[in-house]
Amino acid sequence: MQCSELDLLYQTAPVGLCLKDRDLRYVRINERMARINGIPVADHVGKTLRDILPDLAKTVEPLQKKVLETGQPILGMEIWGKVLGAEGREMCGLVSYFPFRGEDGSIQGVSVVVQDITERKQMEKAV
Repeated sequence: MQCSELDLLYQTAPVGLCLKDRDLRYVRINERMARINGIPVADHVGKTLRDILPDLAKTVEPLQKKVLETGQPILGMEIWGKVLGAEGREMCGLVSYFPFRGEDGSIQGVSVVVQDITERKQMEKAV
């Protein structure tokens, strides 16, 4: 099977990547994002953040809805929240949300990029 450049980008990106539809359900997610969330890739597809990380959804979903409504990206926000895996550890992510547009220019969903900066933030607090 031949991988497209997009497939290679998703597989090798050092940040979490995902695409959500207009109902904020995961359509595509990379392994890095799944590790950040503490949940396997297959357990994301078709679900919302509220289904898998309800505490984090309270902060994130209104931001993603705003992107859908306005078409304007939200870039470089720091968001703290509990994630699964490692006994519900707290994680800080540097997050960007931006509209995913179809060929006709209409907004089809929200793209998400997350960089886990937890370790850096913990070191800053310790200084």
